[in-house]
Amino acid sequence: QVGAPLEIYEKPQNLFVASFIGSLPINLIPVQVIADGDNFIADAGHFKVALPISRRAECASIVGRKAVLGMRPERVEICRDGGAEHADAFEAVVDFVEMIGAESNLYLKAGAQELALKTSSHDAVKAGQKMKLYFPPEMLHLFDAETEKALF
Repeated sequence: QVGAPLEIYEKPQNLFVASFIGSLPINLIPVQVIADGDNFIADAGHFKVALPISRRAECASIVGRKAVLGMRPERVEICRDGGAEHADAFEAVVDFVEMIGAESNLYLKAGAQELALKTSSHDAVKAGQKMKLYFPPEMLHLFDAETEKALF
C-alpha cells in the first residue's frame, strides 16, 4: 500500500498493513458477522460489537463468513459509567499495565481474547481490575478472514 502515513494508518487495505503500522499493534479479533434486523454485529464469542450503520453494504457481503475485526488501541474507550451508556460495552480484565510517561498501555483479556489499549497514566488502573470497554463503530476496521482484504 502506498500513501501518506496517516492515511495508511487509518485506512489499511489489508491485515498485513493494519498489523505492521502502529507502535502498539492494532487489536485483531476473529469474528463472525451476523445480521440483526437492519443492523450488523461482529460476534467474537465472549462479546459482540455493533458494526457501523454507514457500512451496511460491506457488512452484508460477509454475513455468515469469518472476518477479522480491527480496533486501534487508542480508539478503545473505557466506560467510566460501567457500560450503561453503550449497550454493546463488554467486560475485560486487566492483565498488565505498562506506564510510559503520561500514557499507559493496558493489556487485557475479554474471555480468551487478548486486547490492548492506550489511556492516560492518570487513570489508576491495576492488574486484575475489571472494566467495561467500548469499540466506537465508526472507528472499527473489518477484514475478510479468507482474503485478508479490508472491507472498511
